[in-house]
Amino acid sequence: MLLALLLFSCSHPESYTHKINDQTGIDGLAVTYVGRSGQIAAAKTSKDTFMPPHFTDSVSVTIVNEEHLLQSPRFAEKYVNGNGTITITKNVYHDYFPTEWSSLRKSNNFLTYQFVQDEAHFYFLVFNTLNGSFIASYFEYE
Repeated sequence: MLLALLLFSCSHPESYTHKINDQTGIDGLAVTYVGRSGQIAAAKTSKDTFMPPHFTDSVSVTIVNEEHLLQSPRFAEKYVNGNGTITITKNVYHDYFPTEWSSLRKSNNFLTYQFVQDEAHFYFLVFNTLNGSFIASYFEYE
């Protein structure tokens, strides 16, 4: 009985809830998470809620909007394994961005993808909307 209780307490949910709560300056959107082993989750509309699986390996984020297909490099699955909210903005510089991103204040060509579980677990991805390239990322996971 104790062994069964231990196994149950160490297990993880089969999926999580990710809610797109803001999509400022962007028309048309699809977000996809792709795990290295082929696991996939997608949201196809703004303010959509989707339920990605518990990823067991590294993940990349792909965003398709009216202009580009934007794809992040792979990163550790721990950042998407959890419930949280997604904010996607175009040309909006947020005060909480790292100081090394201050050059974005003057730019009109970037898209930011932000996933937040709580104050200690979040990440940002920034893409160039002129050519669709990946610019930077910032991860916090305590």
